[in-house]
Amino acid sequence: MDEEKTIERKQKYNGRVVQLRVDTVPIPGGITQKREIVVHPGAAAIAALNENEEVLLVQQYRKAVESTTLEIPAGTLETGESSEECANRNWSRKQGFRRSNWINWSSFFLRLDSVAKLYLCSKRAG
Repeated sequence: MDEEKTIERKQKYNGRVVQLRVDTVPIPGGITQKREIVVHPGAAAIAALNENEEVLLVQQYRKAVESTTLEIPAGTLETGESSEECANRNWSRKQGFRRSNWINWSSFFLRLDSVAKLYLCSKRAG
């Protein structure tokens, strides 16, 4: 698939966590289309296992779905923060203790421009 060259970029929204921009790109046939892009700084998530190798989950209210969800602990990267620092900060805040062992397990796209690092935390630490 061919790369789309941006011929115009307009910033539409600058929020605390996300920004929205609209890029204009040429497409075959001599016309242009607009691409709405949500820019996010990235995140870190933790697949934590307890002593029985069960995955630990947290309950969290999510306004976007107007419901409490059951999910792995995760958080958005702060300015200048590494993904491991973000994972440790969110783990400490949500679980009340620091991690004992991190394994950088995987990365995946949250949105089209935002990567989350997934860490495996193999043992709980007091």
